[in-house]
Amino acid sequence: MTGKVMEWAPFRLRPDVSEGALLEAAARMQDRFLKRQPGYLNRELVRGSDGSYVDVIWWRSHADAAAAMPKVHASKDCLDYFDHMQIDSANAGTSVLHFEQLRSF
Repeated sequence: MTGKVMEWAPFRLRPDVSEGALLEAAARMQDRFLKRQPGYLNRELVRGSDGSYVDVIWWRSHADAAAAMPKVHASKDCLDYFDHMQIDSANAGTSVLHFEQLRSF
């Protein structure tokens, strides 16, 4: 396996949170956490027509993506970003998936 890895993290905003506040928290997490992770390539935050959101993060490898995951819970900036989301505490983190790029067209 040699393709880069896409992290797919869907979520919804909490009802009391504005999109502007989400974007500010996303930028802080980007600058203070993600940019500093080995193997991090780039990220897109997208909104669906149904009002849902997906954080799409590209990593150099599965190992790089996996190495960053445990660090998330020790990052104040990550936790602040997550606080903007509706998260089912019983299933927190279970919707985050990783996909290996097979080919780019």
